Amino acid sequence: SWSIHAAWPCEPSPSPSPCATASPTQLHVPPSAALQLPGAAVAPGATVGTGSGPGAGDRARLVYSHVDSLTETVERLMAMRDDSDVLYSWNDLGSFGAIGAGFIVSGRFLQDTSRLKPAPRYASVSPGKGQWPFNAFNRAGLTVVNGAFGRLNGGLVKERVVSDFEVHFPFASRESYFHAYGPSGFIEHQVLLPHEAVRSYIGEFEKLLRRAGIPVGLATFKIFDGARKLLWYSGPGISFAVHVPVSAAALAFLAQVDSMDIAHGAAANVIKDARLSHDIVRRQYPEFDTLRDRLAAHDPERMFESALSRRIGL
Repeated sequence: SWSIHAAWPCEPSPSPSPCATASPTQLHVPPSAALQLPGAAVAPGATVGTGSGPGAGDRARLVYSHVDSLTETVERLMAMRDDSDVLYSWNDLGSFGAIGAGFIVSGRFLQDTSRLKPAPRYASVSPGKGQWPFNAFNRAGLTVVNGAFGRLNGGLVKERVVSDFEVHFPFASRESYFHAYGPSGFIEHQVLLPHEAVRSYIGEFEKLLRRAGIPVGLATFKIFDGARKLLWYSGPGISFAVHVPVSAAALAFLAQVDSMDIAHGAAANVIKDARLSHDIVRRQYPEFDTLRDRLAAHDPERMFESALSRRIGL
């Protein structure tokens, strides 16, 4: 298994610049920064164990609590942020008549030397392997699946003690979730909202979603902090992500969401959403031109590029 042994957070620069380093056994998330790991959010100020020995991060106690709306979710996340090492939500936007009910997952890393059983086996997600021949996440399917998932996890307040692997990769043993989107797959749109824009954004998003009638397989909120620079997906605010099955109607819906993001001063995660264009990204990230100029100075022959860098005009 992989472990974090050290970290050197750097930014592209024409000249060498010093980089901060992390302890070889633990990675501390300072209050001014946020660490996002796949599937979970580690709160600013937390210390994450890296598998080098017993202690913080070997396991965590998670508490699941019910919420009735997106607005309530954000309010409760903000109230819980100082008392949680792990904090995120799951919200139902796909069932008939449901807009935002779900649950919050909060937790603390445990300071002890006891061990859990090894993490469950999981299969890597490879194109076509195990894929369903159709998209199960239409509105009827989501009503059944999300209803059951919400009742199972958020019906009553409950606690679970889990391994750090499950904290950071809660979907690693649930690859069937990805297969159920069928051959066309899904688009993840993740956007970082300034705190002052969250309430207005939620109201407009809910209205847009009702008009469009688009099924949403997953929706989640996480609290972020840190500095907004270059194309970093960081800064003070609330991260909001949705999974939308691919269709012409979904693309039209997300184009309207792009405009709403810009109007609220929000920034989409360019790594997550493969639709994002040069124009959208440049309008959402004020230092886009600065990064492009630095890359041109560092690599004038453009030896290092990708489909992403070409699509957004870097």
